[in-house]
Amino acid sequence: MNVDVDSRPRSQREARGLVEITTPGVGLRSRPRHLVPPRTVAARRDALLTATMVVGDLVAVSTVYALALTPRVERSVLRHLSLHAAAAQAVYVTLPIWVAVLAGCGLYWRSRRVHVEMRRLVEAVSFSLAAVVVVVLAADIEVTAGWVAVVWCTCVPVLALWRITASKVIRRLQAAGVTGRRVIVVGIDAESRALVRSLTRQPWRGYAVAGFVDVSGGSFTGTLDGHRVWRSLEVIADAVSETDAGAVIVAASVNAENLLAVQRALQPVDVDLILSPGLSDTDASRVALARIDGLTLLALRRHRLGRRNAAVKRTLDITGSALLLVVGAPLMAVIAIAVKRASPGPVMFVQERVGRGGHPFRMYKFRSMVVGAEALLDEVGSANQADGILFRMRDDPRVHQLGRTLRRFGLDELPQLLNVLRGDMSLVGPRPALPSETEHYDARLHARLLVRPGVTGLWQVNGRHELAFDDYIRYDLFYVANWSLRLDLTVLARTLPALLSRRGAH
Repeated sequence: MNVDVDSRPRSQREARGLVEITTPGVGLRSRPRHLVPPRTVAARRDALLTATMVVGDLVAVSTVYALALTPRVERSVLRHLSLHAAAAQAVYVTLPIWVAVLAGCGLYWRSRRVHVEMRRLVEAVSFSLAAVVVVVLAADIEVTAGWVAVVWCTCVPVLALWRITASKVIRRLQAAGVTGRRVIVVGIDAESRALVRSLTRQPWRGYAVAGFVDVSGGSFTGTLDGHRVWRSLEVIADAVSETDAGAVIVAASVNAENLLAVQRALQPVDVDLILSPGLSDTDASRVALARIDGLTLLALRRHRLGRRNAAVKRTLDITGSALLLVVGAPLMAVIAIAVKRASPGPVMFVQERVGRGGHPFRMYKFRSMVVGAEALLDEVGSANQADGILFRMRDDPRVHQLGRTLRRFGLDELPQLLNVLRGDMSLVGPRPALPSETEHYDARLHARLLVRPGVTGLWQVNGRHELAFDDYIRYDLFYVANWSLRLDLTVLARTLPALLSRRGAH
């Protein structure tokens, strides 16, 4: 069931150029329709956002320059870090240099670039300041090396803070459909559908899927995951025009001949073309472009979880789980008492799961279901709302009232910290699998068992129970192939906000 977020009649919405992009795919719960503005409106709003970014950057750099107007410190050690009044006022003429360099470094690209790339920002600040030094020396403005160092050290955090704040605002605007663009996906394979599910779950990225184009040559008819399907590349330009799409994404399954046909068809159309390399288990930081005699190649840096990295990860697990157990002990005691009073039976639920290397272990959770819930699975099995080999049911009658609250905020999983301390699990890792699941694993899925399962993971912070089974697997395999300490810390930092938002909770 689709629910309109705009109460105006459909004819009025269409008259204003708003197009309804619907569909939860497999594994997604029904969500309101996502309204996106027409391209002309979105372009004006993107220009306004870019102008706002420029003004914000100028204010940030001006603030840093204002710090040069310090009290007279000629006889202090600080004299090398400040400017006299005339020089402090003269350096403001270099403000346009910052805008030019930041633009040249691609930091004003599109409003949809919602992530702050610190490496690129640091490079832009360094280049900008180098250009400023050249200009002030040419203009015979007296500056000191200490002042240059202070400006660099101050500009990086100030600009980063401003851009992080701006990115959060842009995310909200794109999620609300204030800006963004429609996209058509070429291909109807598993990768294409996974991409569409991700864009549907994450409207803050600024893309709303308008439909698929089937290039398989098959006889597919109807809709796919609720989206319209065009059955030929010959009509792709018409599809772009009809849907007012601003981008076309070509899946990796599309062969070179069809890719060239897409490029030819879209040549006269003002639309961005985005190519998927099909590396769903590979982090972008590991990929670099290489060119050989007119051919474009992707160079993939090797990555493995060696002994040193494994030791670092285990140290983080022991330290983090011990600290969380100490801090969370009072809360866990309260939950244990509440579970005992809310439902007859034991406080803890112990279940066999499969760990690293395929070895079974006993996983602990606070009991959120009635006693004997596993024996009742056959009675509710027909109501399974999940795909693949998982079982998922909204409003599962086996879950007691307190259990619903515990599950909503992930509090039932706190005892898994004991599993982490024992070495059965990790703080971050793939979702712990049941033996009945691993029986169906092929060689590709067995890669999930190369590392310890996690209390939290990419599956937890990217949708939890909203995810299709294929997305669970995709996130887990991505984690195994691209582990890093930074990735673990990022997941841990995102876990609490994800739980508090209750997105994907059952």
